[in-house]
Amino acid sequence: NTFNPSNAGVGEHEVTYTYTDVNGCTNDSSFYITVVICTGENEISNHTLIYPNPSRGIIDLSFSEPITSILNISDASGRIFRQLNLSGNSTFKLDLSDFPCGIYFLHTSEKHFKEKIVIVR
Repeated sequence: NTFNPSNAGVGEHEVTYTYTDVNGCTNDSSFYITVVICTGENEISNHTLIYPNPSRGIIDLSFSEPITSILNISDASGRIFRQLNLSGNSTFKLDLSDFPCGIYFLHTSEKHFKEKIVIVR
């Protein structure tokens, strides 16, 4: 009935739910949930950081070297909320304060990473 990350533990977990509508039709759906240790700072690669996380919308993104790439910010369903050009710097301040509370993913083609961020109010 519920998913408890503390009971599940760190790692990727498949969750399947089944439902029946008023007409007696039954179906199910599965998805994966990744449980991570939340320290408030996420290390993407050897020297790439996102902080704070969770955030109220202002996020610092720091790479170990200058980067030129497109940063996509999407929701869990893959819908892109924003695309930003990262060009020639190693640190960036992202203002996502206009985003609704929720879980979003940052990903670039240049660094080949996908990292979860949480926006809270």
